[in-house]
Amino acid sequence: MTLGRLHRRLLTVMGLAALAAFTAGAGFETPTLAVAAAMLLLAFVWEPSPALHAKLEVPWRIAAIVLSARALWFVFNVPQDVVLPMVDVLLVLVASEALRPARTTGETRLYSLSFALLVAATAYRPGVVFGVAFVVYTVCGTVALLVGHLVRQADTYNTGEARLRRGFLPRVASLSIIMLFMSGLLFVAFPRVTRSWVTRGAPPTASVVGFSDRVSLEAHGGRIYPNPQVVLRVEFPNGPPANPEALYWRGRSYDEFDGVAWSRGRAAAWPSEPISYAAWPQARVLQRVYATPLDVPVVFGLHPVLDVRPVSRMRTMQDRVGDIFYDAVGTPSYDVTSVGRLPADSALRAADPRISRQDAPYLQLPEITSRMRVLADSLTANALTRLDKARSIEAYLRTFRYTLELPATAREASLDVFLFERRAGHCEYFSTAMVVLLRSAGVPARNVNGFLGGEWNEFGRYLSVTQNNAHSWVEVFFPGFGWVPFDPTPAAANQVAAAQAPWFSPFRSLFDGFEHRWSKWVLEYNLDSQLNLFRRAAEGMTPTRNPSENGEPRPPAWLSILIAAAIAWILARLLMYQTRSGTLSPESRIYVALRRAYRRAGLETETDPPLTFVRRLEAADAPGTADARTVVSLYLETRFGARPISTEERKQMRRAADAAARAVRSLR
Repeated sequence: MTLGRLHRRLLTVMGLAALAAFTAGAGFETPTLAVAAAMLLLAFVWEPSPALHAKLEVPWRIAAIVLSARALWFVFNVPQDVVLPMVDVLLVLVASEALRPARTTGETRLYSLSFALLVAATAYRPGVVFGVAFVVYTVCGTVALLVGHLVRQADTYNTGEARLRRGFLPRVASLSIIMLFMSGLLFVAFPRVTRSWVTRGAPPTASVVGFSDRVSLEAHGGRIYPNPQVVLRVEFPNGPPANPEALYWRGRSYDEFDGVAWSRGRAAAWPSEPISYAAWPQARVLQRVYATPLDVPVVFGLHPVLDVRPVSRMRTMQDRVGDIFYDAVGTPSYDVTSVGRLPADSALRAADPRISRQDAPYLQLPEITSRMRVLADSLTANALTRLDKARSIEAYLRTFRYTLELPATAREASLDVFLFERRAGHCEYFSTAMVVLLRSAGVPARNVNGFLGGEWNEFGRYLSVTQNNAHSWVEVFFPGFGWVPFDPTPAAANQVAAAQAPWFSPFRSLFDGFEHRWSKWVLEYNLDSQLNLFRRAAEGMTPTRNPSENGEPRPPAWLSILIAAAIAWILARLLMYQTRSGTLSPESRIYVALRRAYRRAGLETETDPPLTFVRRLEAADAPGTADARTVVSLYLETRFGARPISTEERKQMRRAADAAARAVRSLR
């Protein structure tokens, strides 16, 4: 492959890398992205003739003019979203430049356009794909600049195709990687400030069923499809939990049911006393939650939440019913302290069974059928306490079947049909049925939405909670204990969610681990993160036998020193690789050794070319001059005469160099 062709392909790869970086942040918001990607891929394997390019130039220019006018219209009429219209123009220009014939390509234009697209990608939230694309762009850009310079110089001096030694370009690429590594060290070490601009850099909010102001059961004629979008990433500073798939990540509660849908009704404005959870066991669980922003900004944590401490720039608020919300800049992250265990059944049975005035919002019922009231009475007839009533209804509903298939008709999408005919549904049917039956039996209860369990990510050492884990359950009020959770949904719900996991789930977990670390250590890296990183590095260099905060032993100091030394050695090898004598030909090594021998005797100037070096020896009547001339003659013939010397000539060259070196040493 010629250097011109290589240069063209490098420019094409740079354009594809910039396109990938932009798509990773903005998504496929415009069809121009697909057109540009197709044109760049085509340019990688095909080069149009000048005549064909002349015909294509006219439609490209028309498209660019039309899109430029559209972008100007957006600037003056829709000022809040002008990036995509401008990127459309940029993409058309990139595609047209990539499909120029090699000798007519405006290199500066293509460099500038691809770089502008990369800059446009930073206007969105750049993820780990952006980081990979940036590395590819930088490495290819470094090599492309060198190759382009060689091509231009060859054209200027009409020297024909330049020839490069094998391994030269990979070493240039390695140098760019070293520069990126050093830039990363500066990024880590340089003082940081928290990002203040959050317009397009802010992460997009996600919509999750069950976290709006109204949760309805009226959907029918379809099924609930899996959604693997990650909603929460939860780290456990004190060690991973024993049973992560059984953790309930509480989000929001609903108190008013109209027979079809749940909403937040009178409870938020109803006079009530603050709820204390002091009677619960003293076990505590610390969670660090990295949440995806939702349409409804809910703080998630294991129930009951005792304390919330923001990690990112955010402010938390708790309403009168105990739900916690936030107002955040960027991605919300926070530490949650929760109670680790539920109260014992014996303690709950001893709770005061009397109904108080503050229980009224949680006893509200719509008009229900008589057979629903009969069912509630029959299930709780022999139950003397709130706990026994809740356990009886919970056990009954768990005999039903869990399914993601929605009711076929609007008539079937009702609580009465669920309880007496269909006897199958998703979690919101089960939680709704339990709350209605409990309220019919005089027990204050409410519907709660959140997430159940998650997948433990071994790569990142955190729990990944996706929209597939969205769940609904029940909270029952016990005087002296507050709200206690119950889950009437059959255990088969977890099995259904596990069966939905695709074959590439391990690869998704690996990528999600990279994504989490990228967000944690790059996008959200601030002064607090920097100081914490330095503190941990200092602790790692200090000999200690104490366990680390997460329960794992700290690495000994010698291991940290060994790793640092290995990294320094690798960098030194890469930096010095090009100048080591091992990269020279045998003839060049003999010649260099000869020059070194005369230099030690003070008879050689390092800047002299070969023939000047020999003449200087002859003028000084230096010993071994004849042998030195033999070495230089053979060296020049093989180095610049384009004629490889024979084995016998190489031996002659080595013997002459050794003789000259011995003659020089005799002067000492």
